[in-house]
Amino acid sequence: MKHAFKLEDEKRYKEAESEFIKAGKAGEAISMYENIGDYHSALQVAGQYEPQARDGILINQARGFIEKREYIKA
Repeated sequence: MKHAFKLEDEKRYKEAESEFIKAGKAGEAISMYENIGDYHSALQVAGQYEPQARDGILINQARGFIEKREYIKA
């Protein structure tokens, strides 16, 4: 986990994702991607490892669009 967080801090997100997955913490990878606004990658990880998280990711993405006043995308 420490290595994964270090990689995240270095903006090496795909490598960090891999380390989170190896540690059995797919949720951390999902959170990482949501924090940087990469909802596509968050959804990919969720689809593979935590399907129940998909709805929450989509809601968070919609909220982000609403905050940016991009209502059509939301």
